[in-house]
Amino acid sequence: MPQIVPPSKLINCTDLSTCFQALYNFSFTLFLALCFLMFVYGAFQYLLSGAGIFSKEEGKKRMINSIIALIVILVIPLILNLINPQIFQAKLKIPKVEATLPEITFYMPQGTTIQGKPVSGPIPIGNICQMAESIAKEAGIRPAFLLAILKVETNFGNYIGGCSYNALNSGGFRDGGDGSNCQLTVLPDNKCSWFCRREKECFENQIKQYVDINSIKFNSVGAMGPMQFMPCTWVGYSGAVLQKFSSTNPWELSHALYAGALKLCKDGACQGDEVTAACRYYGACADYYTNPVIKLANEYDSQYLKNGSCPQ
Repeated sequence: MPQIVPPSKLINCTDLSTCFQALYNFSFTLFLALCFLMFVYGAFQYLLSGAGIFSKEEGKKRMINSIIALIVILVIPLILNLINPQIFQAKLKIPKVEATLPEITFYMPQGTTIQGKPVSGPIPIGNICQMAESIAKEAGIRPAFLLAILKVETNFGNYIGGCSYNALNSGGFRDGGDGSNCQLTVLPDNKCSWFCRREKECFENQIKQYVDINSIKFNSVGAMGPMQFMPCTWVGYSGAVLQKFSSTNPWELSHALYAGALKLCKDGACQGDEVTAACRYYGACADYYTNPVIKLANEYDSQYLKNGSCPQ
């Protein structure tokens, strides 16, 4: 049954029951004040009726009506409480709705591995999300930012390129031979060719021993795996990957995410400068790359990741 509470707690609305109580408290206080004022006004009329200013009956009637109204206000809740003692304890249960990542399943390309096991079949995006979350937090960057990079680079690892090792070898070099003008090279569409000689050397001297060259695929300039590392860039982070996982494979999803997170942290993400980190990851500050990355990261945070956590 509603309780009369101090004025400081008249409005305390957190659910249906407390809101009803608050409304009742407010209404009861308001009507009580009105009844008192009407009673005082009626008494004032009654007392002044002798001077002929007001009618005695009118004042008397006003006082009686005020008392009746007060009784009604007090009695109605008592009657309702007798009919159903729980009527003032109504609970409104609103289902808790949490946004989750859409149930999308990706078909990982041949050569991709997860925890050392080859994967060429479906992998739920929730599994990718949980892996990225754990690695990003360890590296000190925003999990949604790492996920956004993975999405923009290879659609969560779903497309890592279609060039085989042999196709890249047969394509020759497009850098004059010494690798000095790699950043100026523009390749024809769908042409498989090493970006520059030094990238091929980094792969063959430092990475080739850890992978099966007959199953892996590169993009047309030699970028590798879900996070699209160039071979020489990968070599710079392979020591940390090797220390953590006891092996180093850019086509291993967890290895690629870990190296990517370390690079993004080093390039500014750990200091909160995700735009610069995205620019350096791409190799140039291009709006068509950085804008989608930041937009996706913010969307993942607001729509899918609750307090930085992936759905279970």
